Amino acid sequence: MHPYASLSRPRRWIRCVPVVPTGLRCAAHVRALLRRDDAPSLPVMLRWLAGRVRPHGWEPAACLAVARRLAQAGPEGPCLRQSLLLFALLHGSQARAVRFVLGIHDDGKPAAVSPSPATSSPLAHAWIEADGAPLGDSPRVADQHRILYDHRTLLAP
Repeated sequence: MHPYASLSRPRRWIRCVPVVPTGLRCAAHVRALLRRDDAPSLPVMLRWLAGRVRPHGWEPAACLAVARRLAQAGPEGPCLRQSLLLFALLHGSQARAVRFVLGIHDDGKPAAVSPSPATSSPLAHAWIEADGAPLGDSPRVADQHRILYDHRTLLAP
């Protein structure tokens, strides 16, 4: 059951309010990083984003709601922008371990056409796991994708 399922919509959004200012700042950082011609590598970008948010004790579900709202689709695909933003915001949450994962859909069949790197691919997907569980994605997302890259961060208790 979703942690906010029993709350009315206004109460759910009230819990998200403290995350919004930091979310706006992080969303601007993510947009700027992804627009750069000389964008840093993914590991460098994730280490940099991890240092942008101080611990505040936010609920991971509130971070997810804010990341979904602020991560507008771009040419790199909505899941990458949302995952980068959520990764940064979770560093201010109650989560103890955060994992950024990038994978390719694995249905056991070779892809008929290799997608161009300049376009987003429905085969590629980025997601976040908080304390070992996917946040805002299918619980079986890791089983449905061949993992290409993951970045784990353990947060102080």
